[in-house]
Amino acid sequence: MCYHERYYSAGSMRYPTTPYLVIICRVEPRSHYGTIDDLREADQTRPILRGVQGPTELINMRHLYLIKCQAVDVLHVGWLGEGAGHVNSWNSVGQDCYSYISPHDKRVVDHRPISIKSPSCISRKPRGLSRSGKFKSHEWRILILFFSPVFEECIPQSYQYVNHLALLSHGMHFFSQNSISQDDLDTAKRVLTGYTELFEKYFTVDHVTFNPHLMCNHLLESAENLGPPWVYNMVGFES
Repeated sequence: MCYHERYYSAGSMRYPTTPYLVIICRVEPRSHYGTIDDLREADQTRPILRGVQGPTELINMRHLYLIKCQAVDVLHVGWLGEGAGHVNSWNSVGQDCYSYISPHDKRVVDHRPISIKSPSCISRKPRGLSRSGKFKSHEWRILILFFSPVFEECIPQSYQYVNHLALLSHGMHFFSQNSISQDDLDTAKRVLTGYTELFEKYFTVDHVTFNPHLMCNHLLESAENLGPPWVYNMVGFES
């Protein structure tokens, strides 16, 4: 959906959001006709060119704008992507990182989601965090939106860093509503941009995958072009 610059590090592509490390990010949006040119050029020159792989029959549909009709799925980007990635990053950092959680505290946190008495509208509470590898997207969604305070007092300087996770919770809340206004989108943009910049600062740029970029930019564009994510997300297909 854009030509965001990236670089290769720690086994995969990284997408920095601030210009103080390695490269200066230059985000250029794709255009409808520019994308068609890329598709045709890729068909003639190489398998993949600037993120596209040959022509699609969709270019023959009149009045279809290729860029704006593409939806970013909140299930994979928000819950299984950034939500799970944030929490799982705490298990992949050393003791020198702010978010290091000791084995004792991990055992405490593991039982907290289970012990919380939630309202009946929450049909599936998150299981213990030791089983997070088997979490469904709904469990990540409930954990991020409602249960994130379970990490308080288990992280050094917890007030500052649980508030960082709260920015993700606040920003993603707007994408769980039945409707979403322009004011909501503006607030979500501001909150999620702040979250992403802090994520890069706290975890280092080597942990910044494609998800923060999608979440801060193209998830918002999808909601602006197509409406609230419940209209087109993949949650209904999850078992």
